[in-house]
Amino acid sequence: MSISSLSLENELRLENEYEHFRIIRGQNYAAKVKYSDFNQRITVKSYWGKNISSLGKRLKSEARRKGYGKIWVKAKASDKNNFINLGFKLEAEILKFYHSEDAIAMSYYVTEERSQPFNKKKEKEIIEGITSLKVENKSPKLNDSWKFKFADSSDVDEMAKLYNQVFDSYPTPIFEPDYLYKTMEKDLIYGLIYDKNDNLISAASADTDPELKNAEMTDFATLPEARGNGAASYILAKLEAELIRRNYQSLYTIARSVSYGMNRVFKRADYEYTGRLIKNCHIGGKLEDMNLWCKVID
Repeated sequence: MSISSLSLENELRLENEYEHFRIIRGQNYAAKVKYSDFNQRITVKSYWGKNISSLGKRLKSEARRKGYGKIWVKAKASDKNNFINLGFKLEAEILKFYHSEDAIAMSYYVTEERSQPFNKKKEKEIIEGITSLKVENKSPKLNDSWKFKFADSSDVDEMAKLYNQVFDSYPTPIFEPDYLYKTMEKDLIYGLIYDKNDNLISAASADTDPELKNAEMTDFATLPEARGNGAASYILAKLEAELIRRNYQSLYTIARSVSYGMNRVFKRADYEYTGRLIKNCHIGGKLEDMNLWCKVID
């Protein structure tokens, strides 16, 4: 089925009505996981217990049963070798994700095709092209005719409209106002920029974990006509300031590997590139590789 088939049946009915997590349990292990028919993967949100071998075998069995091509987990550094022994591959790191312990982004590929890079040549050129860029030490400036705000429920219709204009597909159902409203109730902080005519032109979010004090900087979108004016950098700086106020420590993002602009934003904001997640999610109408960038707030 193509992405145009009623937009993959309305993105598989908004990922079964807003992408629920579930808990799986076994002998001396438990994990909070998300099964995604749209992204064709299992994501392990968090896990407990010491029986990594049984957990890994359960995940692989579930992925094959569902016909998925990938499993990915933010493993504790101390569990890295256990996952490697199960055939998982190390792809990137998130520093201080588990308070004092790093997370290792690891993936298991059910099929050989899923493990092949999306556009290896272009991805390499982009990373090499931004390596020499200097960190921007001064605060980003906002266009005089623009206005910034943190989102509330009154913004969700405009946000959904913006995301529909920018993306052909997306890993989560951000095209749905009700979904955006629900995420605001579940620890997501959205930053928005409106122009002088009160049209929403740029948005981004911080998906926060209040317990571990880490946050994923995500959902960046700017209308084509407003790009090149620092909107993404400004929102990122405002979100970071709010997270610093809340005593967050570990920040990270998963940026499209073929997007020079977004990778440049994080390089200039002093994030560290730590690796690439192969065919990690459905975005822009296809499965794409994602670059992982992270930053520790002292």
